[in-house]
Amino acid sequence: AKSGEQQPTMAMPPIMYGTAWKAERTEALVVQALHAGFRGVDTACQPKHYNEEGVGAGVRRGMEELGLTRGELFLQSKFTPLRGQDPNRVPYDKTAPIPTQVQQSIAATLNNLQTDYVDALLLHSPLSSHEETMQAWRQLEEHVKTGVPQPPDRCPPAPRQV
Repeated sequence: AKSGEQQPTMAMPPIMYGTAWKAERTEALVVQALHAGFRGVDTACQPKHYNEEGVGAGVRRGMEELGLTRGELFLQSKFTPLRGQDPNRVPYDKTAPIPTQVQQSIAATLNNLQTDYVDALLLHSPLSSHEETMQAWRQLEEHVKTGVPQPPDRCPPAPRQV
């Protein structure tokens, strides 16, 4: 199914568990959040402040312990521009064009979260110029159109014009 043909089975929850600054405690805290009833988890492909691998491990463990399916969770991640990254732990090729950086960041997120899709992708902050910001934004839109791989029943609704 193409984007917009079907509504997602899980709407964005009204409250999400944020995973920044949890470091080595991330996995356990994500599991605890899922046990407490959270069904939305926010993270970012930004090793400077997030442990996305820990988020993925916590989601997997929480799903197993609670008998949840992936479709019962809302996972959200972000592309973080170079200036927001730790220069020694950039999760993409910092010399690549911005669209490639976005693609590599999304691939890293999917790997880190141990999932085939995410429910929402955000731009963590503007880039250095309007043109660079639009390059990143267009690449995120392209992933929505072509599918940050999602099962057909999880495609996001078509964007609406404001």
